[in-house]
Amino acid sequence: MGMSLAPNVQTPEMASWVREIAHQVFREQAETLRKEIRQDELRSLERSLNRQIEQTWQAIRSLTEQVAALTEAQKRAEERLEGVENRLEGVENRLERLEVIVAELAEAQKRTEEQVAQLAATQRRVLERLDVLDHRVGLIGDVLGIEAEGEAEETLVYVLEQKGYRLLEAPCALSVDGEIDVVVRAETPDGEPVWVLVDVKARARLKELRRWSGRLRDPAFQQRLAEAGVVKPFLPYFFGLRVYQIVDDEAHRLGIGVLDPNGERVEPTLLR
Repeated sequence: MGMSLAPNVQTPEMASWVREIAHQVFREQAETLRKEIRQDELRSLERSLNRQIEQTWQAIRSLTEQVAALTEAQKRAEERLEGVENRLEGVENRLERLEVIVAELAEAQKRTEEQVAQLAATQRRVLERLDVLDHRVGLIGDVLGIEAEGEAEETLVYVLEQKGYRLLEAPCALSVDGEIDVVVRAETPDGEPVWVLVDVKARARLKELRRWSGRLRDPAFQQRLAEAGVVKPFLPYFFGLRVYQIVDDEAHRLGIGVLDPNGERVEPTLLR
């Protein structure tokens, strides 16, 4: 009974109806298939999104940790920088103090150089005056030396004559290894020829007496005297315008006579 309602398949209407039914079934299946495909894609997409979200969160957590570490590092760097700034400030303060000290030292050096220049000028003037004084002292020494030698000759001649000696020639100076102030050839009261040798000083001091004694006993000095014609025996004297008592005592021990303007203080011993 129902089949009688369907169009005759042999008719155009039946063919159209079949095509319509087929299209409807196709559309329903296609829609069902699309829904299934979309659901699979959505699930796959959801899984992919979930993975990406998890990766993103992991990246965010890592970045958060890195930011925290960087923040801490930045904090430490700022603290160190602040410490460096404080030290630099201290260095600047010390440099300022050093600059002040250097300036003060430079000023002190300048004053010192000025004082040194003044001292140098003063020293030059003092040296000039000392040169003048040395010249004057030299002149005085020459005068005293000449005076002492004159006194020595006069005293020696007087003493020798009083003791019976005969002078064979006039007293003179002799340049042998340094000057001998007075040299004179004479004869003793017994007729023995001798050479009288006198070292003359304005002030007769002990060290000069000992030096004179050493020269007289030096074989090389005696040889040079012999080459000049002055041979033993010697009658040695030490003359001083002023003579100290200690010189007399030492001269007596050494066998050297001592003279002053008043005459013979110590009698000499012949040096043979």
